[in-house]
Amino acid sequence: MAAHGIEQSWQAYTNAWADIDPTQREQVVRMGVSDDIDFSNPLIAGRGQVELIETMTQFQKQFPGAYFEASVKGP
Repeated sequence: MAAHGIEQSWQAYTNAWADIDPTQREQVVRMGVSDDIDFSNPLIAGRGQVELIETMTQFQKQFPGAYFEASVKGP
């Protein structure tokens, strides 16, 4: 995948964690990650699109309006 495509995919994924319409979140996840995805951080672990969508939804309930932002700094 070209770098531009990877950046678009990453941006879509991080946007799915934001306070967006649940239908839009589900579309992004279903189009962007494998159904058998394994995900984790120091506090949670899960498997599959359904668990990821639920984790994202719970994140918004716990931290209303929160979102992730990533940037790449050049040399």
